[in-house]
Amino acid sequence: MTAELGHAALIVALCLAVAQTIAPMAGSFVGYKSWMRLGHSLAVGQFVLYGIIIRLLNERIFTG
Repeated sequence: MTAELGHAALIVALCLAVAQTIAPMAGSFVGYKSWMRLGHSLAVGQFVLYGIIIRLLNERIFTG
């Protein structure tokens, strides 16, 4: 079960990475400063998710 949770978190992190790429760039084209500031929050979300991913997948590798 932990491996599946790790993979699900990895998919969510990938979606955050895509959003982090698109949202600030689109905000700069349109002129929305809130979209440009969204990049920082998405980076923090990715950092947290990668920590969860590493913990879950390491638990699966070392105890499974």
